[in-house]
Amino acid sequence: MSPSDVGTVALSFLALATSALSVYISTRQASLQDKANNAAAVVSILSEFRDPKLHESFELVFHELPGHDALQGLSGLPPSLRHHTYNVCYFLTQVGSAMVLGILRESAFLALFRARAVAVWEIAGPFILRERVINPTLGPEFLTVVEALATKANMIGPELGQRILAKWIGRPSARSSRP
Repeated sequence: MSPSDVGTVALSFLALATSALSVYISTRQASLQDKANNAAAVVSILSEFRDPKLHESFELVFHELPGHDALQGLSGLPPSLRHHTYNVCYFLTQVGSAMVLGILRESAFLALFRARAVAVWEIAGPFILRERVINPTLGPEFLTVVEALATKANMIGPELGQRILAKWIGRPSARSSRP
C-alpha cells in the first residue's frame, strides 16, 4: 500500500471517529436540553404541592366528600367543596398529564403521588363518573387522567418509592467521592 493510500485510509478513520464523536455530543446535548426543559415543570408541580391551600383541598376531599351523595355528581356539591375537589383533581391531572407527555419521570412521580391518587379516585371517582352522565357536555374524557393515574398507581405498591429512595441513598454523592 502506498503512503498516499495509508494517508487516505487514516483520514477516513479520523472522519469516521469525528462523526461518531459528533453524534455522541449532539445526543448528550439533546438529553441535557430535555432535562433542562423538564426542570421547570418539576419545580412548578413540587411548588404547587407545597402550597397549604392544596393540602387544605386534599383534607376537605378526604374528610368531607364521603358525607355527600355521589348520585348528585360534582355539580351537586356545595360550591366550596366542589372548588376543593376540582383543585385536587386538576392538580392530579397536571401530574398525570406531565407523565403521559414524558415530562416527569414516571416511576419517581408515580411513587410520590401513588397513595394520594388512589385515595382521591376512591372518594371522588363516583362523583366524577356520575358527573360524566349528568353533564354530557363535559365529554366522556372528563377527568380521565385522574382515573388513569389512580389506575396506574394502583398497579404499584409503596415498595417502588422505597426502592427509588434506597437506590438514591446508595448512590455516591459529590462530597463522598472526594478524598
